[in-house]
Order: sequence, then C-alpha cells, then structure tokens
Amino acid sequence: MIEISKGFKVAMEVLRDLHASTDEDLTKLKTKRVTLQSLKTEVHSRYSEEKQGILQQEKVFYELVHKQSEKLLTTLDEGLNKITISMQANENQTNKDYKAAESRKQIFQDAIDSNNVQKVFNTVGKENTYIAKKTEISLEDLTKYKSLHKFVPGCIEQEAISTFYGTVVDIAAQPIPQEPQFKLLNQYSSIYPQIQCIICCPDRSLWISNFGSKEMQNISLLSDGLIIKKGTVNVSDVAGIQLSNSGDLFLSRQRSNLYIYHPKTGKIVKSKFTVAPLITNSAISGFENNKIIVGAREDGTAFPPKGPRKVIVMNMEGGHEITYYLDNESKPLFTLPYRITTDNNNDIYVIDALNDNYEGRVIKLNPRGGVSHVYMGHPEINDSDNPLIPADLKSTPFNNVIVADDENGILHILDNNLQCIHFIRTKELGIASPLSIEIDNKSIFIGCDGEIFEVNFSGV
Repeated sequence: MIEISKGFKVAMEVLRDLHASTDEDLTKLKTKRVTLQSLKTEVHSRYSEEKQGILQQEKVFYELVHKQSEKLLTTLDEGLNKITISMQANENQTNKDYKAAESRKQIFQDAIDSNNVQKVFNTVGKENTYIAKKTEISLEDLTKYKSLHKFVPGCIEQEAISTFYGTVVDIAAQPIPQEPQFKLLNQYSSIYPQIQCIICCPDRSLWISNFGSKEMQNISLLSDGLIIKKGTVNVSDVAGIQLSNSGDLFLSRQRSNLYIYHPKTGKIVKSKFTVAPLITNSAISGFENNKIIVGAREDGTAFPPKGPRKVIVMNMEGGHEITYYLDNESKPLFTLPYRITTDNNNDIYVIDALNDNYEGRVIKLNPRGGVSHVYMGHPEINDSDNPLIPADLKSTPFNNVIVADDENGILHILDNNLQCIHFIRTKELGIASPLSIEIDNKSIFIGCDGEIFEVNFSGV
C-alpha cells in the first residue's frame, strides 16, 4: 500500500505537469489560430492588391500600345492624305488635258474632211503654236504615288515583355534583409537658414532651396565637408523640385502651372502641366513611368482648408489620368497633400498635413483613386504630446519608405504596406531636425537648419 501511495503521488505530479503543459500548448495554439486567421486575411488582401497591380499594368500597356497605334495610324493617314490631294490635282489636270486633246483631234479631222486649203494652213499654224508650248506627257512621275508609308512591325519576344511588364516574385525565396544600418559620412554648411528642397542629380551634385528663398543653388559636396557652388538660378516661390529623365527641373511655384528650368539654356518656362483653377504646392514627384504627380489646393492660406485638396497624376502630354480627391463616402482624402514619393512599383505615398502645426500622416494610394494604407506614427515615439510631424519622405531601392519626422528627430523606415520596420533617432547621428531628404544608391542627403548631412545606409 505504501508503494502504491508513493506511485500515486508521482503519477499525480506527472498529470499536473501534463495539465500545465497542455494549458501552455492550448495558449500557443490559440495564438497560432488567431495569427493564422490574421495572416489569411492579410494574404488575401495582398493577393487582391497584387492582382490589381497586374491588371493595372495591363491597362498601362494597353494604353501605351493604343497610343503608339494611334500615332502610327496618324502618320499613315497624313501620308495618304498628302498623296491623295496630289493625285486628285494630277487627275483633274489629266482629265482637262484629255478633253483638250479630244477637241484638237476633232479640229484636225474637220480640217482634213474640209479639203479647204486656207482651213488646212490655219489649223497647222495654230497647232505649231500649241506644239511650242506643249509639255511632254510622262508616266514616270506617277511612281511617286507608290511611296506611301510602310509599317515595319517590331520584334516582340516573351523576355522583352517580361522585362517591361514585370514578373511575379516568390518572396519566400528572397534573401533575408539585413538589419538597417546608418552611418554619418559628412556634414556641410549652407547659406540657407532651412533646406526644404533637395534633389540629387546623376553626377551627385544637389539642387537645394527653401520655401522663402528667391533662388535655388546647384552645389557639389566634397569629401572634406566643403561645398562648391556650381550655379545659382534666380527664381522665387519654389515649393517643390523634381528632376526629369532629360535633366530638366520641374518646379512647383504655388501657381496653377508647373515651371521647367532647362539647365542647358538657363531658361525657366511655363509648362503645359496645369491644375487650374487650383495651384500646386510642395508635393511633386514622378517620371519613373512617364507620369508626373502633384499635390493641388485652392489659392490662399493652407489652413484651414477652404477648397478641394487633390493629388493629380498627369501623363507627359499634361493630361490628367487619375485624380485622388474624395473617398467612397464623398469625404476628402486629404487635408493638405504636402509631399509625394513613388517606389519602383509606381505606388504613390503622400504626406497629408492635418493642421497648421503640420502634424500629419503618411498615406499609400491605390490605383483605383483611393487609399490602401495609412501610417500615423510609431507607438514608442508618437503620441498626443509628440505627434508625427512628417516633413519629407522618399522611397528606397527596396521599395521601403523613409519618413523624416521633423520635430521628433526620427527617421521612420516603413515597408510598402506602411508598417514601421525600423526607426532611428537622428540625434544619434548628430542631426537635430530633418526637414528634407534625398536618396541615391549610396547615401541619404538630409537637409536641416542651415546644414546638409550625408548618411550612408544599408539594409533599407
């Protein structure tokens, strides 16, 4: 009995341990079940988004192909019209000459049939005068009408289509991204009290300006922290700068039309890109897919809003392709679209300023004219006392988005679903308030109060 009692106690202890272990397993399984449900929803949501991206790309390809077809048909029509007009004129003259020849033939026949000496001599004399003025009838000049334009079809291969159209990539097979790293490389002083516009050129020179300046500068940064001024352009009210594929600068000057600065000629011209009757502001991006994207608002003070606030996608002819304005409930999507960037997938990200303190949020737009994701800040950083104040944003080569949180001195690293995957306190780099950012393949250039910082980055 004593041995049975001891064995019973041991068995009870084992059962209690198993009970506790099962409790722990149930908790984990419950968490796993909830996580699986969440992942299922997320996967289906991502599937819908990726499917929409493929269908949108199909639409873009169709529009481009249709546009090229229209261009070729217009060229063909113009060539046909030119030849038709010339042929009609030639045909009319030929008919006229034919009738004249028939008339002369009849005159000759009448003279022959008359057997009258005087009439014969008169007819021959008149004909000699005609022969002196007569031009040679030639059929060789008709060969020019065979020179109608010929269509030469291009060679379309599957690999070429995949390159331009895109492919579906297995994310699970992609290499695991490394931990984001940031390292200060250099610090430069500027004449501007605040650097709110900064654009990097292919030669790694920078165009800089601020909202209140009456000029913008092109500068080169040297490794010893010095700046070489390459040029100055006298222009006022520059709220946004975007570099085009041709090297021209598109300027948002808070007017209805964008302006273009041509570095080769040094001239600034008013462009055909317009948002009238609204005006453009500091939100401008584009050219990755031959589109330019601008923020637009009514003229006057930015706050409080007194008119429509829009983001407009324009093609290179100036036509409005998509206008982001109202949601499905006819409510405004934006308070003030303040900055814009796009990623390699041509997704559009917008800083929406909510009040005159420029507290704001980051919005990802979908191709259907609505919003797909919103970022309001990180819970460890942003709260009611320290709201997100996004001053600028740029996409990275890996389709992440870096957001400069001005007042809080933070760079938020967001994925393409606007989930914060990392953040860095800029004070750790010696940077107080990031006002503007620009990215090339090697560095992040951060514009601040009177200074530019060059920061090396990786894993972003």
